[in-house]
Amino acid sequence: MTHPSDDIDLNALRQDLQQSQRRGDATPGDLRVTRDGRITRDGRDDMAARLSKETFAVAQSPAVEARVAMMKLPPGTHQRTVGRTTGWMYTFFNEFGDPYSFFSYYSTQHQQYRTMLVAPDLSGLFGEHQAHLYRDGTVCLSPTIGMATLDGSYARAVLWSNGVSVVRRGGQFPFTYDQ
Repeated sequence: MTHPSDDIDLNALRQDLQQSQRRGDATPGDLRVTRDGRITRDGRDDMAARLSKETFAVAQSPAVEARVAMMKLPPGTHQRTVGRTTGWMYTFFNEFGDPYSFFSYYSTQHQQYRTMLVAPDLSGLFGEHQAHLYRDGTVCLSPTIGMATLDGSYARAVLWSNGVSVVRRGGQFPFTYDQ
């Protein structure tokens, strides 16, 4: 099957994807894939699937991960090994002034960073859907539970902490359309 001459410029697409990946921006913008396998910048959601820009090799090298932790996560962030899992411990105070501590690690099984709530202990206080917190302490940060990058995981943990602080005060989780 041949495609029309107005196909996307793959060199321009490569540059766009690489620049987005360097910035850590995985948003699709106007990139779509049509049902017949063409990449387009049409931007119409009703005719094509959105194409994310994240890198194909998600796992960061230990040196890059350490640099991200030092530069983008809270002061005092430190590496810690729990059992056979090595990750990053960090604490911050959210917009409500509530302290939260997390452990974020790269899950090779899931090919993403997962984040566990360390403190405060909220186990059993809320339903999983109500607080987006699983019984084992894993925070649900996205539809796939984790995030592609360490700093993305941290950013969503901050947002989540503010949402769950609203829940702790008797409100509904404010950052989900279906609650």
